Amino acid sequence: MKRTIVKAAAAASFLAVTLTLFPAAPLSAAGGETGGIPAAGETLNLSGDAMQPVAENEGYRLSVNPATGAVELLDKADGSAWRSNPAPEQLTAVTDSSQLAELNSQLELTFFDTKNKQYQYTNYEQAAQKGQLVFQKLQGADGLKITYQIGRLESRMLAPDVMTAALYASLTEGLDEEALKTVTSNYTLLSLETVPESKRQETVEKYPAIKNEDLYVLRNVAERVRRRLDEIFKAAGLTVERLEEEYTLIGYEPTDEDVYALFTIPLVYVLDDAGLTVTIPRDEVAYDTENFSLNKITLHKFFGAQDILSSGYLLVPDGSGALIDFNEPSSEVFRKPVYGADRSFANLEFTGYAPPAALPVYGIVTSRNALLAVIESGESEAELLAGTAQSGMGFNYAGAAFTTVERESFYSTRKHGALVKASPAMLQADIRLRYRPLPKEQASYAGLAAAYRERLFGVRETLSPEEPVAFYLTSVGAISKRKTVLGLGYWATVPLTTYGEAQEILQALLDKGVGGIQYRYDGWYNGGVESRLPSRLSLVSELGGKKAFQALTAYAGEKGVGLYPNVDFNYVSSTGWFDGFSKTFDAARSVDGAVALAFDFNISTLSNYAVWNRYIYSAGRLPGLVGKFTAAYDKLGVPGLSVGALARDVNSDFTKSRPVTRPLAQRYTEESLASLQQAGYRLLGVGGMIVFPIAAMLFKQLWDHSGLQPDG
Repeated sequence: MKRTIVKAAAAASFLAVTLTLFPAAPLSAAGGETGGIPAAGETLNLSGDAMQPVAENEGYRLSVNPATGAVELLDKADGSAWRSNPAPEQLTAVTDSSQLAELNSQLELTFFDTKNKQYQYTNYEQAAQKGQLVFQKLQGADGLKITYQIGRLESRMLAPDVMTAALYASLTEGLDEEALKTVTSNYTLLSLETVPESKRQETVEKYPAIKNEDLYVLRNVAERVRRRLDEIFKAAGLTVERLEEEYTLIGYEPTDEDVYALFTIPLVYVLDDAGLTVTIPRDEVAYDTENFSLNKITLHKFFGAQDILSSGYLLVPDGSGALIDFNEPSSEVFRKPVYGADRSFANLEFTGYAPPAALPVYGIVTSRNALLAVIESGESEAELLAGTAQSGMGFNYAGAAFTTVERESFYSTRKHGALVKASPAMLQADIRLRYRPLPKEQASYAGLAAAYRERLFGVRETLSPEEPVAFYLTSVGAISKRKTVLGLGYWATVPLTTYGEAQEILQALLDKGVGGIQYRYDGWYNGGVESRLPSRLSLVSELGGKKAFQALTAYAGEKGVGLYPNVDFNYVSSTGWFDGFSKTFDAARSVDGAVALAFDFNISTLSNYAVWNRYIYSAGRLPGLVGKFTAAYDKLGVPGLSVGALARDVNSDFTKSRPVTRPLAQRYTEESLASLQQAGYRLLGVGGMIVFPIAAMLFKQLWDHSGLQPDG
C-alpha cells in the first residue's frame, strides 16, 4: 500500500466520534457560543525580550514577549506550555531573514496596491522590530490586547526632493563612509546662475528659495536608491514634520507623493476555563482602503509548532479527519478552504475530487500532550494550512489564513490582457480562534474529537444501544433527457424511480428484516433532479402524481421509515414562466458582475460541462425562499426533509447593489436551516459544521481524503 502524508484510515473516527454519540438537539443547544470582546484598559509599559506573565486564571497563565509579540499559554494542570512561535533557542540555526521573520510572526498580511502589485508583510519585520506594538490589559476579563501597527508610520518618503544647504549639512554630519557616498552621489547642488536662461523662470517657480540660496536637488534615482536614502535620513533624525517645514521654507510643493501601507490590527487574547481565545475585531482593523486592498490575514500559523526532534502528528479536517505525521518527507503544504470553494467565482478550476474541509478545526498531538484549535468566528473566510518540518520551514505546524477581500482575474478582449477585479467588501466578521490544551491521557485524535464534541454540543445524553443502526438509502425520481421527435430536439422528463416503486423498495427491505431505514428521495418535485426554484412545489406526474406520493408518505410513517425528500435551495437548474425565479434579482453574481453559474466538471476532459450549468441562488434571498417553501411543503404532510446543498455550500453574491459576503451568506444559511427546524421538520444533512448542531440525521459524510503523497 502506497504511503500518504494525509492518512484518512487512522483518523476516520474523528468525525464519527465527534458526531455519532448523541441524538439531535435544538439549535439553541449547539455549543461554541461566545460573548462580546472585552474592552481594552490600562496600557502596559513592557520591555525586554523574554516572556512576561500578563494574565492568569485558575487553569491557565498567559505570558508575552514584548520584543516580538509572541505569547505563551501555560496549562497549570500539568505545567506544559504552548507558544505562538518557536522559542528563540529553536531558531538559532535559521539563517534566512524572511524565514526568520515568518517564524517570529503572529500575523502575515498579503495585500495589493492600486497597480495590482502584491506585497507580503510580517508583523515581526514591519511592527515588532520597529517598536510598533501596544500592550493593554482587558477590562473585566483575564487577558491582553496587542495592537499592531504593521507598515510605515511616516506618511511620505523621507528622502527630500530638494533641501537647503543647512539641512544637507545637518543630515550628512556624522554619516559613515557608505551612507555619505550614497547621499553625495545622488544629490546635485543647484545654483540659479548655472541654470540655462530658458529654464530659470520654471526653476524659480518650482523652487522659489533658489533666488536667495543654492539648493541640493535629488537626482532621478531608482526606487531602491530612494528607499536607501530614506533609511539614511530617518536614522539621521529627519522627520515628516521637519521635511514639511523645509519644503515650506523653500516654497516647494511636491507633486507625486509616495503612499505607504500601514495596517492597524489588534489581537485580543482572553483566558477562560477552556483555554485561550484570540480575536481580531473586524471594526478595529484599519488601513488606507483607497490605495491598498488587504487580501489575506494569516493568523498564528506557528502556534504550537513542533521542531524536527518532536514525534507526533497534525490533525486536519480533510474528509472525515486525517493525520499528517511530523517530519514526513514532503515539500507539499496542506491547504483547504473551510466549507469548500465559493462557487460564485467565475474562474474555478478542476482540482480533483478531494473532499472539502467540513469542520473549522485542526489539532496538534505530541507524545506529551495535545492542542485543539477551533475557528469560532470567520470560518467561512478561512483556509486551513498545515506543513511538516520538511516543507521548508523546519517546523511541523498548522494554522489558518483568512481572506478579507476577494480577487479574481479575467481576460479582457477590449484591453487584450488580464484584468483583475476585487470585491468592495472588507472583513465581514470577527476572526476568533480558540486553543484548548489537552493532557497526555487525551493526546490522540479521539481525545481531540471528544473535546470538540463537548465544545459543539455540551454534555448530552448518549444514544441507547438498543436503537437500530441507521440504514441510509437514496433513490432518484426523475431526470431530464434529450429526445427528438421528427428531428426536433426537446428535453423530456424521464422517471427512474416512481413514487410507487420507491414504496416497493422500502417494502422489500422491510420484508428482509432491514430496520432503521432513512430514505433520501431526490428528483421528486418541479421537474425532477434538474428542478425549478422550490418557492412553489409541483409533484412530477411521470412519477405517479399526488395520490402515489401521499401513499408513499403514509407507508413510510406507518412503518417507521425516515422519509427525506431532497430539496435544492442553493441552485436553480431549470427556469420557466412565472416560476418565481428572476435571473436579474435572484441570481448571485461573480466578482466581474456576471451572473454566477455553478458548473459541473467533466472528469474525462477536466473542463466544465456545457449542459445543466445551474444558477446560484443569492444567499441573501434564502430566508424568504425558505418561508415560501415551508408554506407549500406543509401541505404535503411529510415530517422529514433533506436540505441538500443548503447544509454544505456557502456562496457569495457580488451584486453591487446588494453584496453578500461569505460570512453573511453563512449567516443567511444558518437562519434558513433554523427556520426549517423550527417549522418542525426532521432534517437530513449532507455537509459540515453548518448543519451538525440541528440535523436529525447526517448522510453521506466524507470518509475519503486528499491523499497527498510524500516526496520520492
